This record gives sequence, structure tokens and C-alpha cells, in this order.
Amino acid sequence: MNKTKNERQRARLKWVELYKQVKNTGIVCRKCGISRPTLRKWLRHYEEKGKAGLEEHSRKPCRSPSINPNYGIKNSNNREVSRLD
Repeated sequence: MNKTKNERQRARLKWVELYKQVKNTGIVCRKCGISRPTLRKWLRHYEEKGKAGLEEHSRKPCRSPSINPNYGIKNSNNREVSRLD
């Protein structure tokens, strides 16, 4: 079952609110079926930014390493070639 972004955000808010009531990560994690690192991450986001911190963000890296056009090119001695243009 695919949840919408809004449903996932509401679930995270429920985790935070439950933690505020019981003050026990173990109980919250067992009841909600999540790991402790997951709960700690969303608690930290909530403390820093409030409800906005519970929104989902892209996992795409901000930038990728530059691509070397010569990567993997080898000469007849099976050594990598470094080409200066």
C-alpha cells in the first residue's frame, strides 16, 4: 500500500505526539512499528523545524562527482591512460 506524502507526514506527527505523551522511544517504536533511529531522526527534525520538519525531502544528492572521460581507458600495457587536452 502506497501512502501519500500527507499520510506519511501525519504518521510522523503521530509518532512525535505519542513520544511526547509516554517519553519512551522503545514503547513508541514497538507500537508504531518503526526503528529507534527513525524515531530519533524525526524527533530531531520536529524539534528543529516544527511540523515543517516532518515533510519528506528528496534523497537525490545535491551534486554528483564529476565524470572523468578517460576513466577506464587503458593502454597496451594494461595501465590507465591519463590524457591531457
